[in-house]
Amino acid sequence: MNPSTSKPLGHVPNVGTEHVRDHAADITGHSLDLPIVCRHSDAGMTIESRRQRLIELAESLPEVTVEPGGDDNDHLGLSVRDRRFGWYLEDHHDDGVIALTCKAPPGVNTELADADPDRFFIPSYTGPRGWIGVRLDLNEVDWDHIDHLLEDAYRLTAPKSLVTQMEDNRPLP
Repeated sequence: MNPSTSKPLGHVPNVGTEHVRDHAADITGHSLDLPIVCRHSDAGMTIESRRQRLIELAESLPEVTVEPGGDDNDHLGLSVRDRRFGWYLEDHHDDGVIALTCKAPPGVNTELADADPDRFFIPSYTGPRGWIGVRLDLNEVDWDHIDHLLEDAYRLTAPKSLVTQMEDNRPLP
């Protein structure tokens, strides 16, 4: 059970990425460019394998550094040229949650959290500045969606030359 919501870990509501993408685009006026639902069971993934998957996605972006943080170095800071754009949080303040928090375009954080509150949340410190949190400890994690969230956060933080480099090196959908 998740102590903060009294729901079993892995509970996923019947709200797909396509709905979240369309709803947020209607409100914010821009497309989130998220993939259509592409979920698969991650129930067998360990905490370490989820952490490693996130590191691989982050390090695929130009000049990203991933550095340990937190009291036990169990969190990871994601930065580009010393500018933070995301955090991997493991049991932050004993909440029992494993999550990615990252920058998001204006209004997207509240739209995602409202549309799918079991998967997305507004982080306590950075949420008021537009950051979004997404749980990585559920039985189903849409890693394509995580990749898109990281790319959006990177675009909001990195110099334009690095964003262009990233876009030039990404395969076309």
